[in-house]
Parts: sequence; C-alpha cells; structure tokens
Amino acid sequence: MKTVEIPLMEELAILPPAPDACPMCATQHDPDVPHNAQSLYYQMKFRQEHGRFPTWDDAMAHCSEETRQRWQLELKLHGTYTGKGGRRRG
Repeated sequence: MKTVEIPLMEELAILPPAPDACPMCATQHDPDVPHNAQSLYYQMKFRQEHGRFPTWDDAMAHCSEETRQRWQLELKLHGTYTGKGGRRRG
C-alpha cells in the first residue's frame, strides 16, 4: 500500500473561546472536571504551548486525584484512555 505524507499546518488561526467557556479548551465545564481533550481549540492551544498534542492526562492534570481516577476508569471503559502519558485516542 502506498502512503502519502500530509504536511502539518504550522500556522492556524482559531477564534477565541466564548466569554462563558473555559479559556483553555473553549468548552463549558465546571473548573473541577477535565478540559475537553477532543476540543480542536484545546489541542491547538496545547500544541502551541508544549510542542506536542495533549493526552487525557494533560486534560486532567488540574483535577483532584479522585476526579482523575473516575475519568480514567470511564475513559478506559470507552477505549479512549491508554494510560499514564499515553496518547489519547478518539
């Protein structure tokens, strides 16, 4: 099978989040729950700041240990959590 490399856009402009949305992920959520790791805004902002795409662990970094454990369990049940430091899927 022939593969084709698609160049990654280095310059991308995304509109800022709505005033009532999280400034990190542009999603409305309580401050004590993870950022939306699937938000395009969060992925681009995180990559701009850290030079890599975020994982679910990154999205949960500001949460309590209890919240992280609950989210990890649910994400594992849905097949979207690969473990500590792993790349998120889906």
